[in-house]
Amino acid sequence: MQLIAGFLLFCPLVLMAFIRLVRHFSLLSLAIFLATLIIEALIDAAIKIRHDWRINQELYSFLSKYCNYRFKLIDMKELVNRYSSYDAIRGILYQNDLKEIGELYVAALEDRSIKKRISNYKSFPRIYSSNVVVLPNDPGDDVLRQFFFFHELGHLTTVHTKLSLLAPRSLIGAILTVMICLMSFPWYMILIALFLVRAWHGSCIGISLIMGVDGGEIERLADGFSIKVLRSSPYYQELEDKLKSLNEKRFLMIRESMAFYKKWFDSPLDIREILDFVKNRENTVKNTHISFIYKHGLSSDATTYNSMVEKSCFPSNYWPAYVLCVILSTGLLLHEPTDFKCIIIILISLIVAVAMFVKYTSRLAYSEIMVDAVIKGEALSIKSMKQQKRLEKSVKKTDGLFSSIIKKECKELSEGFGSRFVVNEEKQK
Repeated sequence: MQLIAGFLLFCPLVLMAFIRLVRHFSLLSLAIFLATLIIEALIDAAIKIRHDWRINQELYSFLSKYCNYRFKLIDMKELVNRYSSYDAIRGILYQNDLKEIGELYVAALEDRSIKKRISNYKSFPRIYSSNVVVLPNDPGDDVLRQFFFFHELGHLTTVHTKLSLLAPRSLIGAILTVMICLMSFPWYMILIALFLVRAWHGSCIGISLIMGVDGGEIERLADGFSIKVLRSSPYYQELEDKLKSLNEKRFLMIRESMAFYKKWFDSPLDIREILDFVKNRENTVKNTHISFIYKHGLSSDATTYNSMVEKSCFPSNYWPAYVLCVILSTGLLLHEPTDFKCIIIILISLIVAVAMFVKYTSRLAYSEIMVDAVIKGEALSIKSMKQQKRLEKSVKKTDGLFSSIIKKECKELSEGFGSRFVVNEEKQK
C-alpha cells in the first residue's frame, strides 16, 4: 500500500491517465496513458541526472580547492578487505544490486608552500557514474581513520541516495497534483487537496532536508554503519578507548551514539528505549538537538542497518498519502478532465520534462569532463570559447529552482515545528 500510494502521488499524471483509460478505452486514452509513462520516465531520469550533476559540482569544488594535491587511484576492494569483507559491505550498501562500491583516491601533497591541507575523508555518491571517495591518507592500523573511512562508505548506501532524491520528486509531484486539481476539481476539493499536498509532499521535502545535507541526522546513521562494520574488528576496543580521550563535539557525538548502536545491532530495542535515547542525549550538533527520529521513532522490528535507515529517514505516517490518493481518484472519477484539458496538461508536462532532461544531461556531460580532468591532473583540450563557457558553467555552484523552493519549504517547516527543526543556516549560505 505504501509503495502504491507513494508512486501515485509522485506520478499523479499516470493516475489521471489510467482512470481515463479504464473508463473510456480509446486510442486517444491509450496515447495519453503512454505519454504519461514517458513523461514520468523522463522526469525520473532528469532528477537522477541532476543529482549526479550536483555531486559533480561538489566534487569539482573540493578537488579545485586542494590544487596542491595529486589524487592517486587505489584499489577499493583491496582496502576494504583489510578490515572487513568487501562483498558483505557491498551487500549492505546496495542490498540486492551488488554494484561496485566506487573509485577510491588517496590524496598526496605535492606543493607544501600552499597552506591548505585535506583533513577529512569525503565521499561523493553518484547514480549513473562511479561513486568517489577521497582519503587524506591510508587508514593503516589507525582504527579512528578506519572509522571515518567506513563512515564515508555509509553515505554511499542506496537509501541515502534515495533520501536526497525525495525532495525534488516530492516537489514535482506536488506541482503536478495541484495542476490536475486546478484544471478539473471544484473549489472545495481543491482546498482539501491543497491541505493534503502540504501535509504529504511538504513533509517529504522537509524530511529530505532535515535528514540530509541541510540537517545532520544522516551523519549519525553513517556513524551507525561504521560501528556495525568495525564491531567485529579486533581494534574495536581501541576505538572506544580513543574516543574516550577526545572531547571535540564530533567525537562526543560518536561516543554518545556508540552504546546505542551496539545495543541496537545486538537485539531489537523497545520503542521507548529509542525515544529516550534521542530525547535525552546532550552531545549533539545544534541543528539536530531534537532529531526527526524523536518525532517518528524507529520500529522495534528494524533489526538490520538498512531497515533502520529506512524507518528513520522516510515517512512513517501515511494517512495524508492515502487520503490524497482517494481525493484524487474520486475527483478524477466525478470531474473527469475533458480531452482538451488532458492534452494541455500532457503537452505542458512533456515540454517541461524534455527540457529538464536535456538541460541536466548536457550539464552532467560537461561536468564529467571537468571532474575527470581535475582528478587525473590532465589538461583540457578546449576547442572553442563556447565549449569553455559550457564547461565552466557546468561546475559553477548555483541554486536553481529546486534548491530555492526546497530550502524555503524547509525553513517554513522548521519555523512551524519550533525548536524541533533548526535548519543549518551556515550550510544554506
